[in-house]
Amino acid sequence: MAINEACFDGHALQRARGAVPGTTHWVETNGGIVNPLRVHVRPGQYLYRFANSGKPHAERLRGCWWVEHEVLTKIAKFVRDGHAAPRDAARYFLALPWAWTQVDRLIRARLVEKIDAYRGVGKPAAGDHARDAGTRFIPPQHVAELYQLFIPGMDSPELASLAFEDISDDDIWSARAFA
Repeated sequence: MAINEACFDGHALQRARGAVPGTTHWVETNGGIVNPLRVHVRPGQYLYRFANSGKPHAERLRGCWWVEHEVLTKIAKFVRDGHAAPRDAARYFLALPWAWTQVDRLIRARLVEKIDAYRGVGKPAAGDHARDAGTRFIPPQHVAELYQLFIPGMDSPELASLAFEDISDDDIWSARAFA
């Protein structure tokens, strides 16, 4: 059984689809993933997330949104091919508004416990930060299997500390993935 089994309540699927907790009727209006499919993620696998240096390290690790190595590889190739800087490439591929994150840290963590997640292709997202400037971030449609993971419960410090080890928290500009 996955260590986050209890987190798959009635709201987990709605959050994966883009619903925001605490809003009226949990309307799925911004971000999230299309047709979330529940998957098992095995121990030993490395997962990645883009984070904000303005938050303490422990908070950067806690988050429900992650990507697998294959997706990070696609983002890194886009960067190495000279199409964008690492932060801009992550924003483009994963539809990450400035209001959500600065995207200036790359978290890498090895999974040590079995977890379940929702996997799917990202949906368009918009933010209200001044740098978003009314932009609607739309993930590229021409890149196959650009899946994101929504892992219910990983916003809990207890679950995150049980699930991961061998954690690195690198400045995005010096992360080895983009070298």
